[in-house]
Amino acid sequence: MAIRKIFSIVVLSCLSGCVSMMDFHRDSIRNVFVDDHECKEKNCSLSDVGVTHTDARKFFQYRATMMTKEQIDTYYPYVNCYAKGILVYMGVGCYWKIYASGTGNIKCKDRTWYFACDDCDDLLVKDF
Repeated sequence: MAIRKIFSIVVLSCLSGCVSMMDFHRDSIRNVFVDDHECKEKNCSLSDVGVTHTDARKFFQYRATMMTKEQIDTYYPYVNCYAKGILVYMGVGCYWKIYASGTGNIKCKDRTWYFACDDCDDLLVKDF
């Protein structure tokens, strides 16, 4: 009986995480604009996150995989070097960040969606 309760809790937790990720509609992203870059680590530079407006849009709309914050924290290194900007999602102005580690997020009001891309060097790394 205890195993059944634990299994039910695990399944419900997984489903609630999946539902929150599934309600994001990538095709509703518009007007992606790069505002600034911040590199607060000595081994990180602008060339590590030199995304253009088009690169940032591609990252969120087509290339990156949606993940939970827990997955990002567990499987990707934290890097304090990122590009940031604004975009419009479903008619609402939102903030976004793309980190040199290939992770990113979109924050709209009280919602945040997390993304990771293991094969996005062509979008992130630039020669200046």
